[in-house]
Amino acid sequence: MVQGENVKIKNLKVKTQLSIGFTIILFFVILLGILGYVQTNTIVNQAESMYNHPFQVTKAVGRLDADILSMRVGVRDLILASTPEGREQAIELMEQYDADIQLQFDVLRELYLGPQEDIDEAYKAYINWETARAEIVESTLAG
Repeated sequence: MVQGENVKIKNLKVKTQLSIGFTIILFFVILLGILGYVQTNTIVNQAESMYNHPFQVTKAVGRLDADILSMRVGVRDLILASTPEGREQAIELMEQYDADIQLQFDVLRELYLGPQEDIDEAYKAYINWETARAEIVESTLAG
């Protein structure tokens, strides 16, 4: 039976054999292109996932740290300010940093992949520090 099939293929015209060969090659090229497209999309999705989670969390933590340090400098500036304008400017800057801190905590709540308790504990520590800072600001303004 195998010899019968070989005879059938050999009996085909050269043009037909070439057409079948090119069709098979074209099929495999298209299949390889589709496979490459699917795999590239998978890599893009993984890269976006890496960017949107760990990198964004690291960036938010860095900004949070910088904002808290800037608020500490703001308290110092408030204490050392000799004019009402200087005090107002220091308070305004601290309020801006506080707003950014709240935004960074929102980013952390949304993107942090670890236990949510970590973020809650950090926020509680910030609130405790913020309460102490507010008392210092209030006593400084009172004289």
